[in-house]
Amino acid sequence: MPRSLTSLPFLLVLCGCELVGAPSPVGGPGDLSDAAEPPVASSAPAVCAPVLALECGQNATGDTADWNSGATQVMAHYPVGVGTFDGPEVVYSFTAPASGEVRVSLVDPEPMAVDHDLFLLEEVCEPDHAVETGFNSMPFAAMAGQTYFLVVDGYDGAAGAFEISLSCEADAALEAPDPPLADVPCDAFHSSESESAPIQTTGASLPPSVADASWALPTTWTNWVDFNGEPGHGAQHEGIDWIHADPSLPVIDVHAASDGVIAYVRSGCPESSRFGHNDSHRECGGGWGNHVVVDHGEGVFTRYAHLAEDDIEVTVGETVSIGRRIGGMGNSGRSEERHLHFELGTSEEPLDPCSAAQRFDAVYPSGALF
Repeated sequence: MPRSLTSLPFLLVLCGCELVGAPSPVGGPGDLSDAAEPPVASSAPAVCAPVLALECGQNATGDTADWNSGATQVMAHYPVGVGTFDGPEVVYSFTAPASGEVRVSLVDPEPMAVDHDLFLLEEVCEPDHAVETGFNSMPFAAMAGQTYFLVVDGYDGAAGAFEISLSCEADAALEAPDPPLADVPCDAFHSSESESAPIQTTGASLPPSVADASWALPTTWTNWVDFNGEPGHGAQHEGIDWIHADPSLPVIDVHAASDGVIAYVRSGCPESSRFGHNDSHRECGGGWGNHVVVDHGEGVFTRYAHLAEDDIEVTVGETVSIGRRIGGMGNSGRSEERHLHFELGTSEEPLDPCSAAQRFDAVYPSGALF
């Protein structure tokens, strides 16, 4: 589960060419260059050695619990990380081809199952040389020609399988959509690009305007999953999932839960299926897929996520009344089946309608409003 910076180490994805069967560390116990039969390691190697030299745009799979796949056990504490990391880790190297921002991310992480964190080491493959840390994602400013060591390490001894991706600023610039014309208002941000969205913090108390407004259920459902989060910490589940698993109903309407103005519309995120794991551009729209954000005034917003890619009825700036149809329930983004992910949040700053997906300052449980 997500952890605060003071007590637990946190939670952040792109795509590329998946690399399987990463080589063992050269010269380490798994080096097969002179062996007729693959040796079986009975314990973790005692040296830090990268299993693979990652390049921009690449993905790689690994397993911190598998010594024969290159896991080591030589790092327990980092100067930039709070907590214990005395379990096994997997290390990659990266030599920056150019200066600019680089982002290493865990693909579809499951911290409730295996709680991996990310660390960046400079110059030497030793924990004392760690300069950055991240939870699901770790951006850093790379210098051209410099080699870095990227570590996947389990918090409090956690170990297991993972997938890692590496993206570079230059790659993202090639894929980014053309900026909107200055004199053309952005009534929607249409893009299939992937972007990372930091875990949102659970708020302590809602503004009084929330209780003063009228609220209505945004959709119908067959089952649901509630909000989960502790105030002041990253939410484990940032909203309510309203799931509709009945395939005999091809369209499930999604409605505005209260009066407001459309603040943001994200479209262009594909779906691989309507009633199963979506494996198409899962991080499109920051993982929310196609989604709409409604501004209810006084810094209060609602988000309607995972909408159908061809069924959004509203545009930015449009005034909507409670119950107004926004679009159809879908399965876009980081979604396992057709459902509406509904968030109630606050933000001191307005959302940029011409930009990629944006997080709220805080999110709140909303079940009591309905």
